[in-house]
Amino acid sequence: MAPPVEIAVNELRAAFAGHRVETQADGQGGAFVVIDGLPLGDLYVQDESWMGFHITYLYPAADVYPHYVRPDLTRRDGQPLGPGFSATTWPHVGPAMQLSRRSNRRDVAYDSATFKAHRVLDWIRAPK
Repeated sequence: MAPPVEIAVNELRAAFAGHRVETQADGQGGAFVVIDGLPLGDLYVQDESWMGFHITYLYPAADVYPHYVRPDLTRRDGQPLGPGFSATTWPHVGPAMQLSRRSNRRDVAYDSATFKAHRVLDWIRAPK
């Protein structure tokens, strides 16, 4: 892994202490990351999910996008998940729900992989 990617992985491990953070080098300096056991709140039938993403070798210049969660994500109220969610296959883990949360005005000095993961989690948990 490229040094900035290793730093990002270490920051993720610290920020998500108590959760298993699995990483796999992508062979190009980046890493695939999966964080297990993240609580989803009351909006969903499922209590928790894994969240995965790819940190490319271009990090921190490249956005960490998209993020993925469990493929069976279902709202408790029976409503559709809504814009930004799409069922897909993430080659790293198989079936997944893709979350489209691109950071178009990101600040490389501020918008880390950890910050983005927390922002995406906040978005998932927010009533829509």
